Amino acid sequence: MLRKYLVTRLLQIIPVLFAIVTIEFLIIHLVPGDPAIAIAGPTASQAFLDRAHREFGLDRPLIEQYFIYIFNLLHGNLGSSYQQHRPVLDIVVERLGPTLLLMLTAWFVSLGLGILLGTKAGMKKGSFMDRAVSLSALTLYSIPVFWLALMLVEAFALRLRIFPISGMMNTVYPQQGLALVVDVASHMVLPIACMVTFYMPQFYQLTRSSVIDTLDEDFVTTLRATGLGKTSVFSRYLLKNASLPTVTLAGLWLGYSLTGAVLIEVIFAWPGLGRLLFDSATTRDYPVLLGVFLVASIMVVVVALITDILYVYLDPRMRYGREQI
Repeated sequence: MLRKYLVTRLLQIIPVLFAIVTIEFLIIHLVPGDPAIAIAGPTASQAFLDRAHREFGLDRPLIEQYFIYIFNLLHGNLGSSYQQHRPVLDIVVERLGPTLLLMLTAWFVSLGLGILLGTKAGMKKGSFMDRAVSLSALTLYSIPVFWLALMLVEAFALRLRIFPISGMMNTVYPQQGLALVVDVASHMVLPIACMVTFYMPQFYQLTRSSVIDTLDEDFVTTLRATGLGKTSVFSRYLLKNASLPTVTLAGLWLGYSLTGAVLIEVIFAWPGLGRLLFDSATTRDYPVLLGVFLVASIMVVVVALITDILYVYLDPRMRYGREQI
């Protein structure tokens, strides 16, 4: 039954991605502004602008541009950048690694801390630990991310000089081997700290609420009646049933993480997809924008599929319901 479900979902992905690509293409191309002016500058002559329109196919009707883009997309061609004059696929792949490195690290740290603290606080509702951690999490979540990023740069990069100001690695004195790993890790500390302070409280609060609600379920009463106390075994049963909302939030954040940290990547000059999205939007580099949006859309759809599979594993009721269907 799971195989049939997977095949059905995979077939559903095709029209979903087609609709997303169509909407993205129309939105980007219908936004007021001329990419040729962004390329040549506002003082460029009309003859130069006309030549740029012909070179990039901007002089053709919108519907024709759309079908050309879809045809090229089906053949694995995402087009060429207006600004860099390079294949969009190469540019996106080049920026994908740094974004995945930063976002997956922040995701694992936020999720791990949120689940750990949320479970402990939920099982000790009303205790000093519960109140202290909840207050701390609420305070961290209330801090604007952009302000926190600037303050961290001011404190730990400019004044104390503990961590680098920006970038992914030292480009003046390039490192190799283990020294390169340490260099990249030091550049990741401040961006990850900003993202963890924003996302960890969400995972914490959701896990805590789910644990508190699950403690009132009948199966928990049955487990306690059999003599099972608050041991690691009890925590495992409890967490498996309380983790469904957290899995949903974790999947949503991971799906949107490719382009969701534009602000962080811009402030810290991190060479990822978020920074690429910002730069491309500023210069009206339509092919690169579409390429970034396509990768982000695929990521969201794939993560949603993985989240549904985890639901089937974590909640036997959903597995039984699908078998009945």
